[in-house]
Amino acid sequence: MESHDSTPLTREAYLKLLQKIVDHHFPDENLAFELDGQEMVQSLFADDWRGHEDGQGEQYGFADLTSVKPVLDIALVALSTFKIICELRKTLQQQKSKTINAEELEQQWAKRLQLEGVKSAKAKAVANEFTQQLLALTK
Repeated sequence: MESHDSTPLTREAYLKLLQKIVDHHFPDENLAFELDGQEMVQSLFADDWRGHEDGQGEQYGFADLTSVKPVLDIALVALSTFKIICELRKTLQQQKSKTINAEELEQQWAKRLQLEGVKSAKAKAVANEFTQQLLALTK
């Protein structure tokens, strides 16, 4: 079991975590994240994100399917990670002890990422590298 210092779950903290994930595991998608990341995170916090919408690609000059995939990859990671954080925060509120098993969390996060469509190797790498930062956002 691992106890951890908490970082408040704010849009800025979550955006920073996603930026690090994109930088390390989706570097080719940095432009897409720059264009859509902030709006995606704002919408996740407002519970109204709709994903990539028709016409949005034309607005930025990339309307073909290959340009949508980077946004989709990032969206899958963002949505899965947000769900995990919300579930963990709820679980911690219900528990008397405020500890989480980091290894179990890593496995759970990787599995959730895979279920959402992230390739297995990439899901495991993201979860392995960023579990401690995810833990910090759960309180």
